[in-house]
Amino acid sequence: MGLPPSDKDATQDVPALSDSIRKNCLGPFKELLVKLGELSEVSPVTCIISDEVMGFGSRAAMELGIPEVQFWTASTCGFMGSWTLLFSYFYSSPQF
Repeated sequence: MGLPPSDKDATQDVPALSDSIRKNCLGPFKELLVKLGELSEVSPVTCIISDEVMGFGSRAAMELGIPEVQFWTASTCGFMGSWTLLFSYFYSSPQF
């Protein structure tokens, strides 16, 4: 489970890291949310705020019935590229 051991100075294998997050983070995150809900010392979780890239936050919220908000923390360049593609799609489509 998770990533194999590596040299701490080595460049991370981004595809392997992404795959590991997708496969391994949902279960422990849901367990944490359930444990927090069972503690009398703290208030229960009432909302999950997650990054759009970490899809397990949204899935955990849906499965546990907790409201959620997602932020997209892309760079300005990434935002403008996506916005340009979306804008050109809608304004060059025949239906508009």
